[in-house]
Amino acid sequence: MSGAQEAVARLRGVVSGAVSRGRQAAVRAREQGDRFRADSRELAEKVDRRSAKPTRDDVTSDELRASAAAFRQDAGLSVPALPSGEELLAEAQKAEEVSRATPTPFRKAHSPAGLETYGEDDDDDFSQQRILG
Repeated sequence: MSGAQEAVARLRGVVSGAVSRGRQAAVRAREQGDRFRADSRELAEKVDRRSAKPTRDDVTSDELRASAAAFRQDAGLSVPALPSGEELLAEAQKAEEVSRATPTPFRKAHSPAGLETYGEDDDDDFSQQRILG
């Protein structure tokens, strides 16, 4: 083999290796993008249903939100109208206050169907009064 043929063979090997690494990187990037989009879609759905409970650390800055919206519009992608972080925090705080203010119902564990019992002795159990009367 001449020197030129060896150089061409080495070049083909280097190019083939670079193409393989590029394909692998593209596959990894596509998988990562798919996971990110799925996670983002799930989070957006939770926010729409108001089942996500955001914290102050989860809130995205207004500048970053505007930048992301501009990028999506420039790319021809849809830009869902989501509530701001402050709105989500206020709603989460309000829902938590309501849940704390709502009393939990009390049912006696030893009474069938949670009916009120009158006495500590089994002979004094009138929880079946409704059936007998």
